Amino acid sequence: MVRFHRRSGLRVMWASALRVATANKPAPPPPFANPDFANVELLINNGDGSDGNQDMTDMSLNSRVATYLSGILMSNVEEKFSGSVVLDFPVGQNDGVTFPNLNSFGSGDMTIEAWIRPHSSPTNDPATIAQIWGSISFRAWRLQYDSSGTIRFVKGPNGSTTDLTMVSTLTVNANAWSYVAVQREGNNFTLYVKGVKDSTAVNTTAIDDGNNQACRIGIGGTSAAEFRGKMGPLRITRGQALFPGAPNNIVVPSSPFPVDIMELESTAHRLELEATTDNILLEDSSGILVLQDTGDAITLEDGAGRLALD
Repeated sequence: MVRFHRRSGLRVMWASALRVATANKPAPPPPFANPDFANVELLINNGDGSDGNQDMTDMSLNSRVATYLSGILMSNVEEKFSGSVVLDFPVGQNDGVTFPNLNSFGSGDMTIEAWIRPHSSPTNDPATIAQIWGSISFRAWRLQYDSSGTIRFVKGPNGSTTDLTMVSTLTVNANAWSYVAVQREGNNFTLYVKGVKDSTAVNTTAIDDGNNQACRIGIGGTSAAEFRGKMGPLRITRGQALFPGAPNNIVVPSSPFPVDIMELESTAHRLELEATTDNILLEDSSGILVLQDTGDAITLEDGAGRLALD
């Protein structure tokens, strides 16, 4: 299997035995907040996929496989960032995407972020942006778009009850892109809408694991709870609050979320770029990938079609 990652104008191809994402030059981190990449639990709609297909990938280290429900497709119409595709949730279809086996937030810090462009307000239940939530015994958390245009976050401590509901005062407009985020830092929860701190709450209990059910994107338990519109980059981070101290205003992302990783798929032989200054550079003249400042290199062996360490 051959897949692609794209970053800073450089496209790198890898086979199933090796996965590499690179930057074409050392660069400072973007001005918006970013987590330690190892803490990213799910990263989707981040510039991959192709128009009219169901080929979105989880670009986190977990590489979870998407299950598409009904007629949902990727689309390059009304995309958030130029040259990328987004999830298109048609009106009137029971459609969405699910991802299995997300790790529980528990009592730790976390951040959920999403770009949304709703076509219309939901008619009944709040529309699901992302959730691990179901019937009794399966309730963990949910991020939603209300019929009034507000953003809602709900959590449960034991799978059966709800002990926190946050609803924004700011609204999200139909047919316009908006960035929404919720974070937990210690026992402090903060809801952001379009870069503005909107709602805060204190809650001391853990977030339930939802009995390990799949994370649902764009759809709840019924068709009435489905999201209608477009959804761009969505990132779920476990173990890290991206906005320390919950400032009143945060920098809204101005590009897809970065992917900073070099990884061998074998868990026993994994390499990671631990800092933004440690990059892999493509040498124009020799056609090799050089690990900066180490003297090590990765070369494409002639005729073998594989990558090998020099």
